[in-house]
Amino acid sequence: MNTVRIDYFAVTVKNIPPDKVLTDLLLIPLEDFTLNNWGINKYQRHYACSEIKVYFNEDRLSMGVFIELKGQGCRQYEEFLNGNENNWIALVSRLYHHNANFTRLDIAHDIFDGSLDVQRIYDYCKKGLCISKAKHFEYHERAVLENGERVGETVAIGSRGNQQWCIYNKLLEKKLDKDLPETPSSWTRAELRCWQEKANLLAKQIKDGRPLKEIYFEAINGHYRFVSPRDTDSNRWRRKNV
Repeated sequence: MNTVRIDYFAVTVKNIPPDKVLTDLLLIPLEDFTLNNWGINKYQRHYACSEIKVYFNEDRLSMGVFIELKGQGCRQYEEFLNGNENNWIALVSRLYHHNANFTRLDIAHDIFDGSLDVQRIYDYCKKGLCISKAKHFEYHERAVLENGERVGETVAIGSRGNQQWCIYNKLLEKKLDKDLPETPSSWTRAELRCWQEKANLLAKQIKDGRPLKEIYFEAINGHYRFVSPRDTDSNRWRRKNV
């Protein structure tokens, strides 16, 4: 039941009007969007179809049009996809045709079988048993002030703006939402987050038709590995994987 899917999709495209971005690139009818007179990052206006957002600035066309689909926006856009006729590969290919610049792409691996958990990854990182070109890792915990109950935990390896692998307890996060139906007994999300150059590299592989699962695991295996605490080789890079 483990899944791999796109969970953040941000891209800038130029030399195309914002309404054409909706109808010709996203392939969503204009009437499905509402126009809002506010924006982000110096964009002054945006079209919104629930969590599918398209930002633009009529006074500075050189900024281009910024498409942002966060996690829920990605799930909502998938509702518009129509088999092989329109899918993520087709969307990225249309964007490439307009020389788009992908500013961020996240691929999320949802793990329900208990094979990976945050505390184990944190323990290996603290003991220097994670081998990576990344220089730093962070651990964040969220808890209820009244009783100290932990309601969130995340390990992030690498730096924002380049590439990060974030492992967090999705089950704790979902338990905060009382309106959700019954959640699984175990749910860890291991998310590859890429910005700018790294995001464009991912996008090219998607355009070329490589399976998303293959793209994700190749990136993880190429950038992060964990070695045995019983291996005494002084060179950590030579130690055996676990």
